[in-house]
Amino acid sequence: MSNPTMKTGEIIELLQDAVGQQMGADVFYIWFEELYRLIREQKWAWNWRREGHVTFAPIADPTNTYTWVAGNNFVTGSTAAVAGFDWNNTGRYWIEDNRIYKAIEISAFGGAARITFDKPIHTTNATGVTNLTLVRADHVYKTSSIKNVNVNGLKKPSATDDDFDRDFFYNNRFADSGLPIVYRCDDNSTLPRTQEAPEFVSSAGGAFTGGEYQYFWAAFDKESGQYGPPGPTFTYTATAGQRPTFRYGATNLVVGNSYPVRLFRSQVGPTRARVPMYFVGEKDPTSAASFIQDTFLDPALRNNEKWYEGPTTKVDFRPAPDAVYPLEVNFLDNWGQRPEANEYVNLGRNNEVLELLRFGFHKFAEMQNKDPQSFRLAVVQFRQQMAYLLRGSRSASAEDPGIGESRDYRRMPDLGAGYDELDFWFHWRP
Repeated sequence: MSNPTMKTGEIIELLQDAVGQQMGADVFYIWFEELYRLIREQKWAWNWRREGHVTFAPIADPTNTYTWVAGNNFVTGSTAAVAGFDWNNTGRYWIEDNRIYKAIEISAFGGAARITFDKPIHTTNATGVTNLTLVRADHVYKTSSIKNVNVNGLKKPSATDDDFDRDFFYNNRFADSGLPIVYRCDDNSTLPRTQEAPEFVSSAGGAFTGGEYQYFWAAFDKESGQYGPPGPTFTYTATAGQRPTFRYGATNLVVGNSYPVRLFRSQVGPTRARVPMYFVGEKDPTSAASFIQDTFLDPALRNNEKWYEGPTTKVDFRPAPDAVYPLEVNFLDNWGQRPEANEYVNLGRNNEVLELLRFGFHKFAEMQNKDPQSFRLAVVQFRQQMAYLLRGSRSASAEDPGIGESRDYRRMPDLGAGYDELDFWFHWRP
């Protein structure tokens, strides 16, 4: 069955009365965002979700012969344009001599095809390579915890080894791509922050609501689903019946990478410091002629993707997939929104969320009363009650044995007919 829900605005009004504080609504929404995000980071039995996707096959450039020089962070093609892939594939890996290079810019430079990577190349190749191949090994999920990963119907083990890549390539000597055997979670991966704010270019006649709007750009990896941090915010006052068009800064070109940039917008007349933002459009980062026209009225805008600011986790496969495989991931259903008054939020199986929000708002009320001792006590009470609801104990770690360290991966012994070392893997603990 589904859990009970309640509008965010109704929760705010309820808790305002409960704590007896007469501050602006903006403060309460910020408190709610902090507390609800913390509550949804916990491993409640009802707080998991499963998503199904597919992996991406490798892609190659059949036209160019690429050469490179040790110490440079780019390869240069023999023609004027990259073929086989483009800026939509930014973020893929190139594997050369058992080393991984991440493509951060795919475009033409100085009249020749060029692919720029995230670090200097360790060798020189003056002869050149044809069919240079980029693989997609990573997928990003809006979560702080991955429970299990299944590729092609098989559950895959995870690795926590700091020498993950070295051990995989040198100790096991597998190919650059194939059916994934193992994965690693990366909680620190990010994209570059967009440096420019949206700039108004022109407007054209069409249905549009007049008033004030907020806009920002964010870099986006189209294949992995990862976003970078939002860039500077631009406030624009629209004229009714005039649809505005925007560019990326003065030059309308992204410098240093070719991740596409996406434009996000608030609803008309934002009244709080942190308002929900919605997807408007995506521009080609390599083209000065690529603009985004905003054509969305508020009711239609709410159907678009909403900006997410919660934790993300990257799942990185080894080897990188060599074909399109079914991919299913079970993960914690984190919440990372900017609160909206009319949005319904999950209250948990037994209304745990409302119970904890009352504790949480009480601690902020004590902080407003400038009583450090009472504030600290309220923080402890909130944490203890959350631990009790989760585990039946008021000690946060009483029922948590922790995660064993994954030391190594070993192939199972030959099982005879039907044994496939790519399918049968296990990990052991000391």
